[in-house]
Amino acid sequence: MSPVRRLYLPLAALFALPLAASAAIPLRGIMHAWRADTRSAHDMLAGRAAFDPQIMRKVLNDYASRSSRVMAAITMSDAEARAFRAGFVRLQSDALAASGDLGQRTKLKADFARIAGDCSACHDHFRN
Repeated sequence: MSPVRRLYLPLAALFALPLAASAAIPLRGIMHAWRADTRSAHDMLAGRAAFDPQIMRKVLNDYASRSSRVMAAITMSDAEARAFRAGFVRLQSDALAASGDLGQRTKLKADFARIAGDCSACHDHFRN
């Protein structure tokens, strides 16, 4: 079993939906929600949608709170688990920092570039 698949098993206990077909599905659900949030935020920051600070705050809070849930579910302590957890620590930290820049679109764009980088780095490292 791959190290990433082993990480999904403890996560399944926290995020499992009734009758989930795979332990990886709940984590994918969180990732899909983040992807939708990211698209919404990018549309606002690029001017393709009206900027709404309340929606942006919700997006950032969702990144932070869901990161906490994932980190709490990682119970293994090998190098892969520590690296996986560190990615969520960075995401959470960057999302919380971005919350302070809601009134400054230029800074918020830079914040979202960091958040997207956090996502990409983790996906690149743990891609199956």
